[in-house]
Amino acid sequence: MKEKLFSIIVKENVYDSNDEEEQIDSYDEIIRKYYAERSGNNKSLSWSEQMSGLLSSQARPHMRAFLMSQGFEMK
Repeated sequence: MKEKLFSIIVKENVYDSNDEEEQIDSYDEIIRKYYAERSGNNKSLSWSEQMSGLLSSQARPHMRAFLMSQGFEMK
């Protein structure tokens, strides 16, 4: 299953989203079950919910100013 998730996340020279929603749903169930059964740090969020939360906010907002101060041109 890990390989299938990797193929959803990493694309090389092509973008194909066929069957991805089904595969993500399946992986979410695996993750929910794992979190429910492990002994500590129980979570109720699925993988896609965690990724959605992670990617919904700006990461490293200070980097733009730093890169510009180092001479990088930014668009």
